[in-house]
Amino acid sequence: MTKKEISLWNDIGVGLIIKESSSVTYTNQVGGTSCLQLGAEGYLVPVNNDCAAGDYQSSLEYKLSNFFESKNTLSETDADLLDELLSRYEESKFIRCDRKKLHESNESWVFVNIDYKKCESLRGFTSTSGVLTWPNSD
Repeated sequence: MTKKEISLWNDIGVGLIIKESSSVTYTNQVGGTSCLQLGAEGYLVPVNNDCAAGDYQSSLEYKLSNFFESKNTLSETDADLLDELLSRYEESKFIRCDRKKLHESNESWVFVNIDYKKCESLRGFTSTSGVLTWPNSD
């Protein structure tokens, strides 16, 4: 079977990859200037790719990029701050950093847990593991 892969390198906005068997792998360049190329199989869900005209700085993508401006890894404190940021947006209030995978997370590639009880738009999924991804800063 041919491997199905979708590159997110030129996409705009934040996406959640729900890690479930789908036969499709989503890849992105991540880690800032480290330019890591990571991928995950699953389903891609757009997350808060909206902001008021002329107010990009209010977008989740901007806030995440700004948060990682001087770091590529996550500490427990960073994860708490990211969780608080995600809870501010209706479209991401059901997403939290996966504390067991903080050392594997990078800029533009954060392993997360998904709480479907807090999300009305996603139904029928069984995996609570995912990856939050957005354009790399390099």
